[in-house]
Amino acid sequence: MEARVNQRISEGVVLVPNGWVKEGNANRLTDTKVREAIMGYPQRKSLLCAIRKA
Repeated sequence: MEARVNQRISEGVVLVPNGWVKEGNANRLTDTKVREAIMGYPQRKSLLCAIRKA
């Protein structure tokens, strides 16, 4: 995915819209076996990621 720096997002935070975004798919970044305990949704709110300059 392509990343953009934006003053509206806090430092250290990456915001990825759910579903398809141009060439990227945030769903491919998550482990669907790790589920939220009550509703059973995949964990998407507290994942680590790495960003590098292309």
